[in-house]
Amino acid sequence: MARRRSVFMAAAIAAICLATPAFAQRGGGGGAAGGTGGTGGTGTVGDQEPGDQGGSVPSGGAAARPSADAAVRSARDEAARGFAKWLVEAPEMAAYRGVAEDIKSAAAPAIAAGVPAGAFTARIREAAARGTAPVRLVPALESDARNWTYLSGLLDGARWPPAKATTGFYLAAGTAMRNGLGDRAVKAAVGWAISASADADRAGSAMMATAAVAAALGMPDGAAASFVVALASSRLPVAEFDGVAALASRAAGDGIPADRFSAAVTAALPTADGLAAVERALYP
Repeated sequence: MARRRSVFMAAAIAAICLATPAFAQRGGGGGAAGGTGGTGGTGTVGDQEPGDQGGSVPSGGAAARPSADAAVRSARDEAARGFAKWLVEAPEMAAYRGVAEDIKSAAAPAIAAGVPAGAFTARIREAAARGTAPVRLVPALESDARNWTYLSGLLDGARWPPAKATTGFYLAAGTAMRNGLGDRAVKAAVGWAISASADADRAGSAMMATAAVAAALGMPDGAAASFVVALASSRLPVAEFDGVAALASRAAGDGIPADRFSAAVTAALPTADGLAAVERALYP
């Protein structure tokens, strides 16, 4: 489902596109702690690439597991072959032919771990549209690959997100992780989304907004974990999540601490006029 994004969030996302990661990076093997990666992007859900496969494993009991695992491996192998072909044939790769093998090397292990190939093609398309230099694209994709592999590990075995929303969720979550959303907050958001069978756009948008709030206010990871779930599970429309981030930026400039801001948001979100109630609480 398409949702509106305001100028604030669009500008915030554009500002971090393809920048050198400012945080320690998550390792590619099983959720090492730390940082961010990515090349920016809106994270819009519903742009699944042809041949994309998510990272979840079908259920069906122990007897069904070997054949299910084989089917997942086969689908991921097919996605990797499709991505390799795309690298050769896509017009967006014209400026990146010289680093195509580097891109493939970064993406292949991630795709094998369940990261949708469409997340990589979307990032490359964004980079090509902006005229990003190859020397900047490759490290950004390598950082994305580490973050997405970490995310895939959290989603392994889940029947969420829905197939057509997988690429969009990875893009949104990857942007949040690149902006510094910590491990506890990422795990909390993913855990809530799986248990609630949540809308993938809502979950990803809440992660991006929380990353912006945490960065503006210096919110600790544990507090961000509680905040992202409160925001995602609230009645506030997704289109107003960037308004929360804008209020956090304003609050930071006015010296309002993270705990006061978080308390105001948490108290106001259950009310019918959520965002307006937050502003009244912060600026009586």
